[in-house]
Amino acid sequence: ANQLKSLEKNLTQLTKLQSLSIAKNQLESLTNDEFQQLTKLEDLDLSSNRISQIHPRTFSSLFNLKHLYL
Repeated sequence: ANQLKSLEKNLTQLTKLQSLSIAKNQLESLTNDEFQQLTKLEDLDLSSNRISQIHPRTFSSLFNLKHLYL
C-alpha cells in the first residue's frame, strides 16, 4: 500500500490522462480542485482509502468519466 495523504497540485497538469489509480492510500478528503483539469479522464480508482469527505464539485469537470471506484 502507498502512503499518499493528499493529492499534489501537479496532478492537474496531466490534461490528457485517461486512467488514474490512487487506490490503497491514506486519502481522507477530496477538495473541489484536485481533478479539475483532468477532463479526458475515463477511469478513476480511489478505492481502499480513508475518504470521509468529498466536496460536492470534486468530479464536476470529469465529463468523460465512465468508471469511478470509491
